[in-house]
Amino acid sequence: PQSVTQGCSTAGSTVTAGSYAGGFTGALANSYSVNDTVHGNVSATATIYTVTEDDGSTSTYALAGGFAGAATLGWATDLGSKEADDDNLLGAVNKLLVTLLGGDTGGEGADAGKASTLLSLVGIDNSAILGAQMTGGTIKVESKGSYAGGLIGRGDGVIIAASDEAHLDELDTYNRDDKIGMVGRPTARDNTIEGLQSVTVADSYAGGIAGRVGTASIGGLLNTTLGLGGYLPYEVSDVTVSGVTDGYTVEATDGMSAGGGIGEATGG
Repeated sequence: PQSVTQGCSTAGSTVTAGSYAGGFTGALANSYSVNDTVHGNVSATATIYTVTEDDGSTSTYALAGGFAGAATLGWATDLGSKEADDDNLLGAVNKLLVTLLGGDTGGEGADAGKASTLLSLVGIDNSAILGAQMTGGTIKVESKGSYAGGLIGRGDGVIIAASDEAHLDELDTYNRDDKIGMVGRPTARDNTIEGLQSVTVADSYAGGIAGRVGTASIGGLLNTTLGLGGYLPYEVSDVTVSGVTDGYTVEATDGMSAGGGIGEATGG
């Protein structure tokens, strides 16, 4: 199932979170944001959240965005994937899908049609940000680790585009008879980020729009085993970024990949 927020607005915000910090939402997981607005000053800061792996290694997450910290797949397949093990439902789902889709890499036994259906059932589908507007204040975004952007920190297979008919037609919510009357179709508009002051990461991936965007293949529960890069490309279009009077700064302090638009874009 997909959730949708449409035509919502906030009067600016100051947000601090360990993992996912955003001026509008911490993270979008298999969800849609359509014509939502943040009007006023925004300060979004993500501190480091550390996860210890089974082999003793650690992973840290600190994603921050002026609008959303992350825009990615469903909870079970990405944001919550670290909670999966052999003794719970997420671990069982993982094993089932790998078996049904033909092995660890989706090889000769995999069926593309079957894969698409099964993946959608467990929330492996694009998140979308259409027609987001950030106006009326200054925007400061900071990650104490990696991934920060004026709009989003990181996007996996995300759709960032205008809220026009072509893109709405791609979203399940707007093509189901039981949902159309509930949400209606909005007036088309582009994505706008005004008053950006700074985007800073302690490590890597900082951008005026996004720290990093790529195909959906970044460390989720099923991403690596099923090779989802072939299923879910991303799109970034119809986005305008303007800074404060003196312009905005983007900095990857001790790492790599910083850009006025996108710190790093992979695939597409």
